[in-house]
Amino acid sequence: MKRERVVGGMMAMALIFNLSSCGEREEIEKEEEEARGYALARPNALPPAGTKVAVSGMFDFSDVPLVLRKDGKSLVGTRWSATEKMLSYEVVSPTQVKILVVKDVDTQKIVVGGVPRSQPPKTSPITGQALTFVLGDDGWTATLDGGGELSEEQMEEVTNLADKLQSAEPIGVYGTAPRKVGDKWEVDPNNVPGMEDSEVTGVFKLSFDRLEALDGHQCAVTIGTINISGSKKDKGSKGFELQMTATVTTYRSIDYLEDLKRSITGHMTLSGMGEDGVHMTVRGPFSMEQRAELLLP
Repeated sequence: MKRERVVGGMMAMALIFNLSSCGEREEIEKEEEEARGYALARPNALPPAGTKVAVSGMFDFSDVPLVLRKDGKSLVGTRWSATEKMLSYEVVSPTQVKILVVKDVDTQKIVVGGVPRSQPPKTSPITGQALTFVLGDDGWTATLDGGGELSEEQMEEVTNLADKLQSAEPIGVYGTAPRKVGDKWEVDPNNVPGMEDSEVTGVFKLSFDRLEALDGHQCAVTIGTINISGSKKDKGSKGFELQMTATVTTYRSIDYLEDLKRSITGHMTLSGMGEDGVHMTVRGPFSMEQRAELLLP
């Protein structure tokens, strides 16, 4: 009986030791990983095959002062504009992705002298179109699941989606080298989110602020400051000159290299000539929100 107690005690001690060692090993591995840093972007980064992702975003630039000028005359008013986007995609394989643009609508309203001058909403030409993207030697190419040829307008939208699939923006923002908590770096200002059709100069600074869980995923939380100026293309006008100051906070999944949450708030000025010959200047606060939900296989 005494021998059994001794053996049992030795086994209990061994179990406690092993559990302690396991916990210590995990802590050491975590510290080593944090010391090495985390690669936050890589070319053509996708979640595992079978993953479904739902992405939604909103841009709001509403009730901001507006000045219209033509033939030496000026009118003042307010402008309201918002863009709402929703898309879903499914990773079929590392080289094939199915994408459906559920919603992509830009709505604008101008009020001058108390009289609203609403403009018809602008809807993306690929809204409701199921697309299949395939990765080849020349990058990502798309076809319509329903058959037929993509129009010139649709090709422009498809090109933007292909750039996202090849991780053009994340690589420009985060780079491919590992980043550690506390790291700070400068980013090409043309990689500011939402500036795809722009040519800007200025400063876009980022810092790896902390690690934090979101929706069950370990995320790198980055905080940035933006101060840029330049030109932005806009349908229905000859383009706008812009100035922007803003802050941006992003939660990026370390395991799946997906921005799960992004918030941008700031102040913007847009000034340019419309196709009708009316010069418009608008300035005020704006906000952008984006969320992504991952349904893993």
